[in-house]
Amino acid sequence: MQLDLRPNVWVFIAAINGFLAVFAGAMGSHTFASHLDEHALTLYSQAADYQMSHALALAFTGILLNHAHEKNKDLVHLAGFGFSIGILLFSGSLYWLALNGSGSLGSFHYIPPIGGISLLFGWFMLIIANFKTLMADKK
Repeated sequence: MQLDLRPNVWVFIAAINGFLAVFAGAMGSHTFASHLDEHALTLYSQAADYQMSHALALAFTGILLNHAHEKNKDLVHLAGFGFSIGILLFSGSLYWLALNGSGSLGSFHYIPPIGGISLLFGWFMLIIANFKTLMADKK
């Protein structure tokens, strides 16, 4: 089987997030480092790390989509949605907290855990898609 690297929406979103994660990391190291306390820098760095690692997960999701059995493509798309929403909510809220201080989310304090659950959802959808493929291959 040859690796199918055709571009698709998840690879496109992955590339954007990879770019933004590198940019955010550079801003954290060079621009914000002298203005933020240690806790804020840790949050900021964690946000960039999660954004980059899940940008890579999105790229993998896009490649997997090109190889998925037709009946599993919906699960792979759900994984992409989970990763995308998770990056936005989890990493986005950590960037916000790092730059604006703890408690700055106010009544939106539930956003980081919802983002984390979205990331977990993305991974779970990949597990299910892979499991269904493994079971289909055994028949």
